[in-house]
Amino acid sequence: MFMEISVEYFGKRYVEIDRLVAALEANLQMIDADCRQKLYFLLSDNGDEIIEKTMFEKVMGVWSTFSANDINNDNELDVNEIKMMWWLLDGKRPINSKLEREIKIMD
Repeated sequence: MFMEISVEYFGKRYVEIDRLVAALEANLQMIDADCRQKLYFLLSDNGDEIIEKTMFEKVMGVWSTFSANDINNDNELDVNEIKMMWWLLDGKRPINSKLEREIKIMD
């Protein structure tokens, strides 16, 4: 989707945030509206009107990892969901001290 709506400039791909949000709205209707709004906030957090492809991929990677681990769909991660998320991100089972540290940071 990003490739279809973006333009190339000096070897990188960019899209205006309004055009990206419109495309995401059209493609993510099955996602809760509040959750979609949080995604749009993350994408535009730095105030730029233009999003570069690597920034889009980073945000979507984190967002999709969160969504995949929010097993009960309450838009929050409990300890077990956080543990699974870190396991997926790191490719290995997280140790308890890492989980405790990450939970404190998130809180």
